[in-house]
Amino acid sequence: MSFVLPFVEEVLRIDPDVMIRVCDTVGLGLPFPEEILRYNGYSPAFSIPGIVTRLKEIGVKNIEMHTHDDYGLAVANTLAGLLYGANWASLTFLGIGERAGNAELEKVLAFINTRAGVNRYNLECLTEFATYMEREGIIYVPEVTQIS
Repeated sequence: MSFVLPFVEEVLRIDPDVMIRVCDTVGLGLPFPEEILRYNGYSPAFSIPGIVTRLKEIGVKNIEMHTHDDYGLAVANTLAGLLYGANWASLTFLGIGERAGNAELEKVLAFINTRAGVNRYNLECLTEFATYMEREGIIYVPEVTQIS
């Protein structure tokens, strides 16, 4: 961050509306605001909320989350970024995408709609698209049974 923040500040002087992408392409980021956990060789761990908060503090208006799922935290890190102020996200559908996979669109939207109470996304189209992907992409999409 000692290099990144001054660089971003300089970019903001040139273009105050620039999109800054928070990339966690090896899955080392953590969705917790505290930087208390340590990885072998990394001290402290990368706090996604801390990074996004710091970018917002220096005036970044457009922040994109680009997280990979190497350690299964892409959805959690994307949601943490969005909850702390990021307004864009690189997402896959059904996990189909980049080598280690970005966060899945359907999981992020389902969480935002049902747990964050946003309710502005029509999730029915996800089912339609999953059916299309199963039919045309020759992939198996497990059936979901509604539990009452």
